[in-house]
Amino acid sequence: MTVTFAPLRPFLTMVDRSGNGSAPTTVYPNYAHINRLRERDNLPPLAPKPEHENIKRVLIIDDDADVAETLSGFIASRICQLITTEPPVVRIGEPLSAASINIVIATGYNEILRALEQHRELGINMLFTDFNMYKNLNGDEVVKKLRATGYSGFVFGITGRPDNRTAFYAAGTDLVLLKPVSLSVLDEFVR
Repeated sequence: MTVTFAPLRPFLTMVDRSGNGSAPTTVYPNYAHINRLRERDNLPPLAPKPEHENIKRVLIIDDDADVAETLSGFIASRICQLITTEPPVVRIGEPLSAASINIVIATGYNEILRALEQHRELGINMLFTDFNMYKNLNGDEVVKKLRATGYSGFVFGITGRPDNRTAFYAAGTDLVLLKPVSLSVLDEFVR
């Protein structure tokens, strides 16, 4: 299987909040780019939210471990370009590091359920989830379960079928990306 992700540019933006010109310290979604894509889907623009600022824990949910690993590696390398240290990638159930940003992946059915149960303790504030995964657990159901717990972090849905966008958005997804998601498309979100 070939997984093609392209670059993550304006999906995350780094800002120096220290005021002294040191390395950027805050990561947040690039709303200008995200809202251009939401407009494509005939959705209202998203306003910046405090809970979307300072991304610390990214959760990637996909039943295909290769896709999850590729996406996590890409996000880690992109964040590394921005903050000079590569964030660790851990499987659900492994201890988080003391790094400023951690990327957590969950691929198995039970891992995904555990991630949903533990999202508060993990401090997850950004989620990437595939749509078609398991018979009783699709991406829109993942989003509904998280939103029902009060989760207000940013959610990216990923699907190969344009007709899944409606279900993703109805569940509370902030932005849906269509497969194949190239790394260049993702790079449009991170800068």
